[in-house]
Amino acid sequence: MSKEFSLQIGYSLLSLGEYLGLPTYEPPMSLNQETYYGTVNSKKLLELQQSFDTLQILAAVDAIDEFRYRICEPELMRDELLNLHSMAHTLINGDSTMNAPRGMCIWEVAQELEMEIADFATKLDEIASIIGKLGELAPNEEYEDESDESDL
Repeated sequence: MSKEFSLQIGYSLLSLGEYLGLPTYEPPMSLNQETYYGTVNSKKLLELQQSFDTLQILAAVDAIDEFRYRICEPELMRDELLNLHSMAHTLINGDSTMNAPRGMCIWEVAQELEMEIADFATKLDEIASIIGKLGELAPNEEYEDESDESDL
């Protein structure tokens, strides 16, 4: 008597229990799931499938490209930091042999770099948070215990 009966109502297919308003039985979800990309936590995978936008990762790539350009291109952040060092070394250590640029205000250069680096840090924290959500796919510990026992 445990057969499932179905009724066609409109366009949806309902089980007899759903039709009668009875609670439905859902088999327990296994803790972990094998995928092409390793064993993952089944519950976390389901959560991410319902809420995670993978385009966030592509946006992170764009942000990293922006950082790389700003940091590595000549006459950008790297050179600005070297100039700031020259100014600070001349001003603080009294070493006039440094080829410090003139006509620039040290505190303005420092504040601009500070704001830009703080912005990078904020964006990197956001990227870390996005990536961290995927890290939560790690299988439950019980999976590790099972695999350890099978190795014996």
